Order: sequence, then C-alpha cells, then structure tokens
Amino acid sequence: VSAKGDVYFNNAADLYWIPAGDSIQLFYKNAANASAHSIMHTWSDDRKNIYIATGNEIKKIDPNKFMISIYKSSGTWKPASGVIAANGDFWVLEYNDKNEVRVNKVSAKDRKGIVKENAFQLYLAPAIITVAIISLLYFSLRRKK
Repeated sequence: VSAKGDVYFNNAADLYWIPAGDSIQLFYKNAANASAHSIMHTWSDDRKNIYIATGNEIKKIDPNKFMISIYKSSGTWKPASGVIAANGDFWVLEYNDKNEVRVNKVSAKDRKGIVKENAFQLYLAPAIITVAIISLLYFSLRRKK
C-alpha cells in the first residue's frame, strides 16, 4: 500500500493497481518472469516509483511506467524485499537456497553511481544507435547529382 492509499499486487508476472477509491487496473504486464513467486514483494517510495523484488534483482518502475533493474543479488542470493530510508539509503532483504537471510545496504551515494553507470545503456546507447540508423538511411537514400 502506498502512502497515497494505492494498493499494488501481482498475479504471476503481471502487476496490478487499485487506486484509492477505484477499481483494479493492470499497472504493468509481464513485470517479471512468469513463474511461481515471480514477484516476491512490491513497495513504493515518496516519488511515486514502484519497486518489485523478482528473480535475483529489484526493478524500479517510474511514474511513466519505465522499468529499470536497479539491484542484482550476487551468487545464489535473491531479494525478498526492500525499503528506502529517509536519507535515500536502500536496504535489501535477501535469502538463498540454504534458507539463510541477510540485509544489504546500498547508500544513496552508491545508488546515484548505479544510475550513472546505467545512463549510457538506458539513454545514450539508444540515441547513438538511432542517429547511426538515420545517418545510414540518409546517405543510402539520397540522390546523387
């Protein structure tokens, strides 16, 4: 349940939403792999981002429904849940095949570094590829004088 009173829940890989005082709506189709327990936990932050723990990673879905992987567990560890502290630190509850449990802290500073590392992959690489394709099309289709 978000601070606004919205309820988020999953059915297999699909994430559903019940806005406060409204009816059930599909929020994100195929948010995770379609397997049993594909989404272990769903939570939100004060910026209206939704987080899901699925497989060996945590994914963030922003208010525009853009999804990005923001955390990957190492080895056989899998995230079960998470929370964002008031100072921006990210705490992840994880478990493994031996039924051991641990909590990892990712500081706000480290989280910003992760976003910067992913920026090329998320924003610059598609832009560069698009420019390259347009350039190739332009030069291959233009008429020679």
